[in-house]
Amino acid sequence: MSAPAIVVLLAVAAAGCSHEAPSSNAPARPLSPATSSLVGTWTIRAVEFTDGAGNTVESTHPAGILVYTPGGRMAVQSMVLPRPVVPEVPEGPDQVTAWGDEEARKVVETYDAYFGTYDVDAVRHVVTHHVEGELRPNLVGSSYGRRFALGDDGTLVLSSVRPEERWRVIWERAR
Repeated sequence: MSAPAIVVLLAVAAAGCSHEAPSSNAPARPLSPATSSLVGTWTIRAVEFTDGAGNTVESTHPAGILVYTPGGRMAVQSMVLPRPVVPEVPEGPDQVTAWGDEEARKVVETYDAYFGTYDVDAVRHVVTHHVEGELRPNLVGSSYGRRFALGDDGTLVLSSVRPEERWRVIWERAR
């Protein structure tokens, strides 16, 4: 699978549910055991693509971080390795225009970042990310449903709630 497809995989699967984000001064909500088990900082171990039987057919090793807070906030960043080599840009964010179209496309296709709120359905083992900010502006307002499984080895496996999407991202607690 190509590098752009891997990052898109990490970014897509919008579930289309609406969610009202809690205000930053809202009182803390009590944490369910399932929510409590997700809280913390996670780093990517691998992205795996599977066949219909759940067997791994391809595995990649991007870099990334995922954070769940006790107050219901989340943020994720991920990147395909190796990163593309692009010309050095003079200091300042307004200087990105020094890159050509192809260079800018490669940078965006190999990186993803979004943040927002999350909620947990402990019965279905689904965490839903409600996107408030995203590298790709057209995805702001999306909701991503992810099945989750916690391993005894300190891993968190997230996969799509959509059966036709056969992938999983394996995270481990940051040390």
